[in-house]
Amino acid sequence: AGGSEGPRSARSHAEEDDAFQGDPGFSGGGEGAEEPEEMFKDQIMKQLEEQAFSVDEAHNILTIHFGTASGDPVKDAVLSEWCSEVGTNNEEKQFKPVEEMSDDERKLALREVAQWLFQ
Repeated sequence: AGGSEGPRSARSHAEEDDAFQGDPGFSGGGEGAEEPEEMFKDQIMKQLEEQAFSVDEAHNILTIHFGTASGDPVKDAVLSEWCSEVGTNNEEKQFKPVEEMSDDERKLALREVAQWLFQ
């Protein structure tokens, strides 16, 4: 993929997702601006696209962005969404709520998310 094409295609893909996922929780103000969760997701996906060529690299990038403890509402919301995606696709990988995860459980969840995103 060309260097300048990647981020643009990822962003338009995210906008398409927004169009199809009419999340009632996010309706209302801020029509022009992206939600903080979407901006954070775009930032991570762009970095993964440019730098992650293995699951280990993807896991390292996620660990840098998400850390090992909860507390940031934007990061926790994105991680919760991705954990539910992983769990939806695999019955064995059901995660407890992000806010209740221990450091080790969070690291494990980030590993599973890295594998899922990298597929």
